[in-house]
Amino acid sequence: MSILAWYAIELLVFPVAIQQYTDEQIMYAVGCVALCLTGFLAGYLLPTKHPPAGTSTKRWIDLLDNPDYVWNVFLFLTLVGIVPLLWIAKGNLLVIFEDAFLPRKRWSSMFQRARYGDVRDAILELQMFLRAAVIPACIVIFSSLRWQSLFRKCTAAIIVAYAIARALNDGARISVIEVTMPVAASLYWITPSKGRSWFLLFGAPTIAAIGIVWAVATVVGRDEGKFEWKMAAEARYTGFEMSRELLFLTGNVPDNFPYQWGKTYWAQLINPIPRFVWAAKPRLDAGLQLARLQGQVINDEPKLTVAPGLIGEMYWNFGLPGIVFISIGIGWLACRWDQFGSLQTDSLPRFLIFASGLGIIFASGRSINMSCFYSLIALYATIQGANYWIKTPRCLI
Repeated sequence: MSILAWYAIELLVFPVAIQQYTDEQIMYAVGCVALCLTGFLAGYLLPTKHPPAGTSTKRWIDLLDNPDYVWNVFLFLTLVGIVPLLWIAKGNLLVIFEDAFLPRKRWSSMFQRARYGDVRDAILELQMFLRAAVIPACIVIFSSLRWQSLFRKCTAAIIVAYAIARALNDGARISVIEVTMPVAASLYWITPSKGRSWFLLFGAPTIAAIGIVWAVATVVGRDEGKFEWKMAAEARYTGFEMSRELLFLTGNVPDNFPYQWGKTYWAQLINPIPRFVWAAKPRLDAGLQLARLQGQVINDEPKLTVAPGLIGEMYWNFGLPGIVFISIGIGWLACRWDQFGSLQTDSLPRFLIFASGLGIIFASGRSINMSCFYSLIALYATIQGANYWIKTPRCLI
């Protein structure tokens, strides 16, 4: 569904940007999408002798069922995530909230990190902990008053509201999915069992439609710092256009541009390493490279990123074999995550972790980006660190 959402819709709409290609080129791109779907299904249905995913990870997630433990995890994530904001804003909370709730131009946030970061930008990246705090915050909010006090619930609600407002104001789809998916999953969780099917049938599509219209309107107005729902009708580019990027790549690789042979995937693997630690870290980001190839350059620097799309990046790296084998691997991983989710039906914390992973899977249908995983990595690292702290004996002086 994620792949179809990013590719098939644009092909059906058939905008001017696609009409410039021949029928043969379009059918070749459609074949690539079909090949990806076939590979994904093959990987998903691939038999495995391993036990269902989740039997080992269930233990560390179960710690979030403890009300005091989840509150302390929430506080830690919030404090780590808000430190860079307080540092940049010099302790001015009004500036922090204005940046989240008042309209502003694209990339004009005072908390926006630069493209090629230094120490300051590495510290700003700690904001991932604030997005990670949304999961334990939702656990606090939607738990019984017997387990969490009203004060705790209100505090958690403020952080969730700030995280959502900040993500919406930034206009980054990945951040929006990170902070809204736990909330939507929590609402689904508290819905009576008889109403859940209606929630999926009507609620989820409605939320998705609103989200798409919001994303389109944001793209149209973000350069001027304006947002109006009616702007969505004026959009010529929305950021959902993966088919046109696929057509561009299949039409130029390898005749005009060489295969990448995994370089763009390597760039994502080394992405978490701060540039001030590794000054010579390669600048191989696929979005920046594709922008260069399309001439989107000012003063020899790309003025924006152009995501090649999940399938386009597979083809750009390894051609048709890359689409087949990478799709099989992604299908296998998705099946393992689905198996993990089948074991998470009796616990809100475990269900929220599973739902957040589904959000990452959807976002990855556009392009594989390491930043999609940052919030879950921050949550996992925090819980493992807390678990180590609890189990490690310490001397009392």
